[in-house]
Amino acid sequence: MTKHKKNINFITVAVIILTFLLSCDPRYGFIESTFRLADESRLPIWFKIPLDYARKDLTMAIIFYSSPAGGNVKMALYGPAPENKKLMEEIGTNRYHPLTEKQNKGTYPRYIIITVNDIEEVFEHRGRNDIFYITDDPKLTSVLKQTKK
Repeated sequence: MTKHKKNINFITVAVIILTFLLSCDPRYGFIESTFRLADESRLPIWFKIPLDYARKDLTMAIIFYSSPAGGNVKMALYGPAPENKKLMEEIGTNRYHPLTEKQNKGTYPRYIIITVNDIEEVFEHRGRNDIFYITDDPKLTSVLKQTKK
């Protein structure tokens, strides 16, 4: 192998390793996926609407992380455009709702339980898109209360 090819291989490997390391947050793991809360959905209990804002002014990002220790999720609440200032952030854990665990992969809706400071909410993912909703369906929340850890 020529010196030139060795340099290209080294650079390629270095770029791959650097990309891998930059995609990881050492506190939470690797970013698995990013979603947003539907504008028409209420906010999770752990987020209070700040003074001088209405729900319609706010957007919420949901970032799921993968790690050997389990699933982490970071949620951030943002103010209106054009600033989109981050107003609040919470870190929690997530797991599949028992009804989702019984479904075949690729079946919707899917439900995820997100826990922040021992407060649990059921999030609904209705299809193959980046939008989640919070559900207050008693069928889902009653199961949640029975499975609370």
